[in-house]
Amino acid sequence: MDRGEIMPSLGKFQGRERELVCALSHHREILRRETTFLRKEITSRGLATISRRLDYVKCRSEGIRAPPHIVHGLSQLSGQRFSDLLEVSLPYLVSNRDEALDFILHDLENMCYRIKSFATILKEFSIAIPLEKIQLFLLMARSFLSISDAISYGRSNQSSYEEHRMGWTSSWGSGIDKCGGFDDITILSPMLFTHCTPRIFPYGSAVGTVLQIYSFKIVDLKGDLNWPLYVYGVVAARDTVDCNRNLLFCRSRANCQELNEHNPFLCLTGPSRAILADNSVSFEVELKIKYGSKSQDIVLFSSVASYHSKHHTALFPSGVCSAELSLGKLARAVQATILSVCVVEGPWPFKYGARIACSLSAAETNDPLSREVVLLDIHGEEKMPDNDHFHLSRNVVSVELQGTLRVAIQAYTPSCTIAQQSHVDFPAKYCQTSIGECLFGNSKVKIVIAWSLLVKERLDLMLDGYLA
Repeated sequence: MDRGEIMPSLGKFQGRERELVCALSHHREILRRETTFLRKEITSRGLATISRRLDYVKCRSEGIRAPPHIVHGLSQLSGQRFSDLLEVSLPYLVSNRDEALDFILHDLENMCYRIKSFATILKEFSIAIPLEKIQLFLLMARSFLSISDAISYGRSNQSSYEEHRMGWTSSWGSGIDKCGGFDDITILSPMLFTHCTPRIFPYGSAVGTVLQIYSFKIVDLKGDLNWPLYVYGVVAARDTVDCNRNLLFCRSRANCQELNEHNPFLCLTGPSRAILADNSVSFEVELKIKYGSKSQDIVLFSSVASYHSKHHTALFPSGVCSAELSLGKLARAVQATILSVCVVEGPWPFKYGARIACSLSAAETNDPLSREVVLLDIHGEEKMPDNDHFHLSRNVVSVELQGTLRVAIQAYTPSCTIAQQSHVDFPAKYCQTSIGECLFGNSKVKIVIAWSLLVKERLDLMLDGYLA
């Protein structure tokens, strides 16, 4: 987003002055975040004073000898020699491997952030990089890749999903990173910035590249597996905003969904907020089939896939079937939350069921049904609400900022054909709400939508006081 859209105080500046103020403001935020990281490192290691550093070395070095350069450095600081310190084979002068690993992961996280900040500055101000420095970056990248290969080789006897779980727990689930447990879900609201005054937004808000989720389909049943399938479990996305699960599907065994060859699609309930796709996004699939007793249930999927390309389908193979996750990438997008779809005038026209779906003006038109986000699709009189409001299965969709969101409503006949239909178009907005109405036979239907910018990083919200 252009800084002029989110910083109203820049209105009095023009041309080059405006660019300079934007650059200084951006640099100030980077320095503030760097300062926060440095304080966190010093506090977590208890190294705020020289005397505390020396105490730390004494406490941690029993039974190990420090390298000569460390002994010499400590002598220069304290005026005494530590010739009795033993060899140190782990980083940060600690003898506990778990603590050393936590420190290493913490430093790597900080390094990743600094690289991202550096890349942002290069992109915004078009700074050229000398060839020798580019080569240095390539060497660093290859080093990280070799570490990854070594870890993967060491875990060759484990499933890829268990490797993923253990890797996440080591990187993000520690006490230092404070991202919670592997199964914790994102708590960031899709309406975090809905209340903002137009053109006055917090620094942590932005438009961005997101993934739109359309459907999850079970295909290619193998062996003795036959329709119908009674499926339960979890399908989730995980982006870099907060590194927690963003649930797309979540059902218990007692509330499993029946799939058949005519309708092999999971009834998605998420994402609960926009999925940021500036970096790689991982999808985690843990699905089972209810079959007899719980001990007899069949594992459909226990897998993970990373999405970082322009493909419109993510594939999940397994030994008994396959799955296709249909998705798309939207640039410069905001998020829309459909708050309400209700009949405000006239008789109830959805006696035999209804279908409510969203589509985008920028979406492909080759196969319109596959590029819709289905919010609700129910058949039969017994499944309809007993009031004038629909309870939608999904509520959150992403919309390109210069695009239009179309909400289409259809009513079914007893034979499940379309009796009548209507739609309302909503131009995308940064914030606030939109209300639209459409005639549906002798009735009137009202739709209410809340708009909000995206969250780039959870840390931005913490620095701005949105999160503790």
